[in-house]
Amino acid sequence: MRVHSRIPDPYDLVFSPDRAQVMFIAQTRNGTGAGLWMMKTDGSGARKLIDWKWMMHYPFRAAWSPAGDRVAFVTLTENASAIYSMNLDGSDFHFVAYGDDFSWSPDGRQLALTAYVPQRLGRYLQLVSIDGSNIRQISSSGRASACAWSPDGKC
Repeated sequence: MRVHSRIPDPYDLVFSPDRAQVMFIAQTRNGTGAGLWMMKTDGSGARKLIDWKWMMHYPFRAAWSPAGDRVAFVTLTENASAIYSMNLDGSDFHFVAYGDDFSWSPDGRQLALTAYVPQRLGRYLQLVSIDGSNIRQISSSGRASACAWSPDGKC
């Protein structure tokens, strides 16, 4: 199967930690293969991880776990942005939390994320375990716009 759509912009390519693979949104020539794809950086081994017609959007926001064994990505529905995660073979696909930006912890067990909280009319920084449990707000200002971890694992 030949993957086609448009040539992905460099900011639409998400490289694995070892730079050996890349993740991107694309579709097949007949349009039936639209989804989240990955392949080796030499262009071989393209395979679809998941269909996207109902949830992926541009600009594309995804990231590999630090160990390179999982991916997390943002989806967009009519009313909310959500973060999902799955293994590279497509298994263990699950909802993690509502949010529109995220960063993996150095140990790959948590995500720091930014989310709009309607009840408080602001964007807050939150931490969540990758399985979706233990979500907690860590900012109080309501003005969070991005998140990142320091190398020592502190947010």
